[in-house]
Amino acid sequence: HRIMWQKILKACGELLIGALVIGGAVYYYQVMLSSAAAAKRKATTTPTVMTAPQKAVQFSDIIEALGTGSAKEAVDITAIVTAKVVEVNFEDGDHAKAGQLLVKLDDAREQAEKEQAEINLAEQVREMARIDRLYKSKAVSQKTVDEQKTSLERSKTLLAVANTQIDDRHLRAPFNGCLGMRLVSPGDLVTPGTKITTLDDISEINVDFAVPEKYFSELKTGYEVQVTNAAYPGEKFKGKVTAIAPRINLQTRMVEVRAMIDNKDMKLRPGMMFHVLVDMGKRDALMIPEKCVVSLGEKQFVFLYQPNGRVRRCEVSLGSRRDGRVEVVSGVKNGDVLVVEGVAKLVDGMNVNLAGVIKQGAPEK
Repeated sequence: HRIMWQKILKACGELLIGALVIGGAVYYYQVMLSSAAAAKRKATTTPTVMTAPQKAVQFSDIIEALGTGSAKEAVDITAIVTAKVVEVNFEDGDHAKAGQLLVKLDDAREQAEKEQAEINLAEQVREMARIDRLYKSKAVSQKTVDEQKTSLERSKTLLAVANTQIDDRHLRAPFNGCLGMRLVSPGDLVTPGTKITTLDDISEINVDFAVPEKYFSELKTGYEVQVTNAAYPGEKFKGKVTAIAPRINLQTRMVEVRAMIDNKDMKLRPGMMFHVLVDMGKRDALMIPEKCVVSLGEKQFVFLYQPNGRVRRCEVSLGSRRDGRVEVVSGVKNGDVLVVEGVAKLVDGMNVNLAGVIKQGAPEK
């Protein structure tokens, strides 16, 4: 019996040890699986983000607009009297110099009147000299002298009127420029207002454009302007702002601006449409990626990464935009660490996993 009990006790001990080993193994796997599940849940609920420290950079304010070109000086050459065209001294598109005779109208009658006025003036001059001699010898009175002076001045006036009538029939270029199409021929009868041709000084081109009123206080004459036109792909023409309208357009809330573009190569023409870039100068600005900004209603927010591993939502005011980046006017300062990747799932105060830091100016993924 004693041997039997020893065998029984040995078997029970072996069974107990086996049960303990199996129980320990089950407990170990349960703990490991539970920890893995918890880690998985944590990984799925804690978003992973990329951040970037912010630093102000040199930013050039550029205003973009569409503008229309016009000549530095432009005029329609028109008749101011009724007369027949006698001479046309230009061809379509000719370059004219200031004072050049373009069209001569019939002035035969006016030339005759001028000749008569010159004869009359010469006679009055001689008579004035004779009366002066008589006056010095006290042979005539002061009244006679005064009457002759009046006659002399009247003769001068008649000659001036005759010259003016002739000038009205000699149509001249008022300034250097490029002539347009010829609209009359010799023998045509013209009347006041009849258009003869056009004259444009295109040595410089005015470009008129409009910008939003928010730039009114910053825009100044002398700012550099760069324009392009579809007729010259890739070519840029430079100039300066020469005038800013004193009024804001009530309908568009835009301010009219004029720039002068040098046209020494004579490539540009009045009426052309231009893409205008106005350089407002450089300044320090905090530029962030546009994708960092979250809009809620009319407000904009960004998320700042905190040292404790949490994010803080911060309202911002935005300014100029360019090339996928936007200026932060207020809400973010130099040195703040901004979440630049993984913004969509964030809420204020949330814990995040930091995957990496993008350096200032480095390309974003």
